[in-house]
Amino acid sequence: MRRFLLIMSTLLWMTVGAAQTQNEFQAGLAAFQSGDWKSALQQWEQLTLGGESSGALEYNIGNAYFRLGETASAILHYERALRFLPTDEDVIHNLRLANLGTVDRIDPTLRLGIWEVADGARDAHSARQIAVSVIWFSLIAAASVALWLVGPSRLRKSLKRASVATGILLVLLCLWYVWRSSYEAQTRAIVMAEKTDIYSGPSDSSTQLFSLHSGSKVRVYETLSGWLRVGLPDGRDGWMKDSDAEHI
Repeated sequence: MRRFLLIMSTLLWMTVGAAQTQNEFQAGLAAFQSGDWKSALQQWEQLTLGGESSGALEYNIGNAYFRLGETASAILHYERALRFLPTDEDVIHNLRLANLGTVDRIDPTLRLGIWEVADGARDAHSARQIAVSVIWFSLIAAASVALWLVGPSRLRKSLKRASVATGILLVLLCLWYVWRSSYEAQTRAIVMAEKTDIYSGPSDSSTQLFSLHSGSKVRVYETLSGWLRVGLPDGRDGWMKDSDAEHI
């Protein structure tokens, strides 16, 4: 009886919490639509402080920052939204629009077209979405094997083919999940300082290589005593102060 009450209390708490979160999110939307972008931002950032995180939430926070003219913060939250919604056209469009307001123009190194196609396949879904597919196909594969083993003899040949096909798809999904997860595990950051200098080593006394401005996106390779070793799409790399960037 105690266990039943505990489960019911937990479910009730989750339901109430979800309803409250939805109400706060909708209150932010109402404020945004009325042009009160600061209030909308406060509502949504309260949700993030409470541990909430979703593509829709990050996207709307990015929109609020964009309306307030804070380009770097808008880019940061659009990039976070892409982790949940990697193919969402609105997020991609608004991120491109925000990037037009940055100072730095960093052209990536030339790549063969096949790699662009591969990146598109990798980014077609987020790791979370692929994980759901893996779970479903695992259940389907298990059911197929069970039916193959205990099903009517006249259907076993067909069931065997179905089991093999499902198993192959499951393996491919698992490989896709590992590929996408490894990409998402790479640490990236957005430069938040108006200007930050990039050095050859983790020290102000090192040689200054170049500078970056707010809104630039970098890949983080290493962290050391308040410094980040970062890389750019054009192949340049160096060290910058950790305090000048925020991780995506």
